[in-house]
Amino acid sequence: MVLYEDMCALFNLAKEIESSGHVGGQERSNAKRLSAVIRSATSATVHFLSAYLNGIAVDFYIDNWKRLTDSEKMQLLEWDAARKKRVMVGLRTKVLKYPQILLGLANPPIDETNCAEFLLILSTAKQMRDAVAHASAVANPETLIPEKEMWLVNADSKQLTQAVDSSIALVRRIENSIRGNQKRLFWLSDRGSGGLFPPSVFY
Repeated sequence: MVLYEDMCALFNLAKEIESSGHVGGQERSNAKRLSAVIRSATSATVHFLSAYLNGIAVDFYIDNWKRLTDSEKMQLLEWDAARKKRVMVGLRTKVLKYPQILLGLANPPIDETNCAEFLLILSTAKQMRDAVAHASAVANPETLIPEKEMWLVNADSKQLTQAVDSSIALVRRIENSIRGNQKRLFWLSDRGSGGLFPPSVFY
């Protein structure tokens, strides 16, 4: 819940700065501040989603570890027990594999072809988060475009709104997929009628 609240708080702050209208001319510092908050809020959508996925993975492991394969244990815990070494599992793999493991399916129930929110997170929010976490001026060797730098300087308010809404929708989609309901998501709220997250989110 903490990272969800972080996302909501940063989103509200970005919208408040934007609505003040002081983002140009002599108020250039506000424009810089807005860009910084948009980058942080967009990255927070990925952190929120990752935290949710890690939570369902650990919960399932605790209840079912005796019947899990070594590969499933390694993916759920991001830990290679044989080599006693941390194994990084990417966001895309978690969204694909965790519901599949929890449900015991042959194929992932959610992927980019059947979930628009998942595709949007991968194509925008994760790109922004990666550019922030692993900033680099090196150009893509195939396109010769400095893609990470472009993500950093082109922080976009509309894209942020789409990423925030998509992260919430994707969590709901995953929860429905693995449990058939959203009872455990009593704390998860959408943006209010005014476009911001209501104060109740933070209590």
